[in-house]
Amino acid sequence: MPGYLAQFLSNPNFTFVGVWVEGDAEKLMCDHGLFVANTVDLNRLELLYYGEYVYGKMGLKRMAKALLGKARGCYFENLSYEQFEYGAIDAFVSFEIGKKLFNAMAERRN
Repeated sequence: MPGYLAQFLSNPNFTFVGVWVEGDAEKLMCDHGLFVANTVDLNRLELLYYGEYVYGKMGLKRMAKALLGKARGCYFENLSYEQFEYGAIDAFVSFEIGKKLFNAMAERRN
């Protein structure tokens, strides 16, 4: 693994958001020895913002549809390209949902 990847993931100034992202971080640690310093699960963020699971615990595709009004993406036949595409879409949609909920929480405080 490149050293800069380990530095990036372990930097506490970055927050990695996603659905069940803690499991992804644990897998990176177990499989590759990569420590992810700061994770936020989007289902927990939803609970924190709404005070309850308004949408219920859900996967990223359903959460994207519920909170952003659009689906996460589509599927492709070429597995290596599919994995790359899925990872990029997953990261982008997780970022957008996290940004929306964090901004809404900040507005509520003001």
